[in-house]
Formats: sequence, structure tokens, C-alpha cells
Amino acid sequence: MKSYWRFFLLNSALLSGSFLSGQAIVHQVTPPSGSSWCDDSLINDIFSYINLIRTQNNIAALAMDPLGMKDADLRAIQFSQYMVTNPPGSPGFNPHTGYDTTAANLGYNLIGEDLAYMNLSPGYIVYDLWQDPLHLAALLATDANIAGVSCIYANGGVPYWSYEPGYSAGSTPTPTPTPTPTP
Repeated sequence: MKSYWRFFLLNSALLSGSFLSGQAIVHQVTPPSGSSWCDDSLINDIFSYINLIRTQNNIAALAMDPLGMKDADLRAIQFSQYMVTNPPGSPGFNPHTGYDTTAANLGYNLIGEDLAYMNLSPGYIVYDLWQDPLHLAALLATDANIAGVSCIYANGGVPYWSYEPGYSAGSTPTPTPTPTPTP
């Protein structure tokens, strides 16, 4: 029941506009034929929720990074393609296959990865689906200071999400403002 109320309050805050950042997403990758990028508002929302959970745990908010965004776009595409031929429970199932190679080929300093699919609620993804130790490790990585997030509709309109936290060795980018949680 507690999870339901947290979900309800977070979605109520979203509907009231208190979490929306309105930043236009610049995709550097063309989606495959029959696929399309999710609405910018959804991608901005999940990024806001990621920063919200970080600040709730006394961890610095992340800045949206162009290279991280490209990595996230590529990983969302790769994830959607992987799921076509490798359903959950199939032998050797690992949708994270190649995540580190993709980032390395771009020169992106990757720290971890979280993936989700078949759900369009950023609050539910961050506060319910990604609450196990492995997902939380990426969400709350203290050495991350930048990130990329993406969502693509593929395989008949299924949303596929990717979150790619990383580290910028240069100057730390200014994070986007973190929303204030509503009671």
C-alpha cells in the first residue's frame, strides 16, 4: 500500500507540473524504421525523478550530458532489438550485453546502466521497478556526475528505457534543478 501512495503522490506532482523541466531533447541517433523516440516530457520526467531520488539520499544531482544522451539513445535501440530475439527467461538472458562497449566506443565514461520496458510511468520505474540493489547502485552512484536517459517506442509501440550514469573528468557540468518533492 505504501508503494501505491508514493506512486500516486509522485504522479500527482507530475500532473501539477512541479517536476517538468521542459528541456528539449536532442537525439543524435536516428531511430530504426518503425520506431520513434518517446515524448521529451517523459524523458525529462525520468531524469527529474532520478535526480529527486539522488537528492533524497543526499547525493548530488546529475547533469544531462550530450554524450551520455547519445549513449542512452543507442542503448535504448540496442535493448529493444535484443528483446526481440531474447525474451526474459531465455538461456543466457542479459539485456545489458554490450552496454560497456557502446559507451567505450563513444568515449563516454560509463558507471552503470538501468533498463526498463513496457511501462510509461517515470515515477513508477524509478521508485518501484528500480528499487532492487543492482538498479539502486546505478541510481545512487556517488561517482556519477553526468547522465544520459532515453526512451524509444519499438516492436509495436513498446517503450524501452535506458539510464546511463557517467563521470565527466573535466569541469563538473551544472546540474539541472532538482524538483522539490510534494507531500
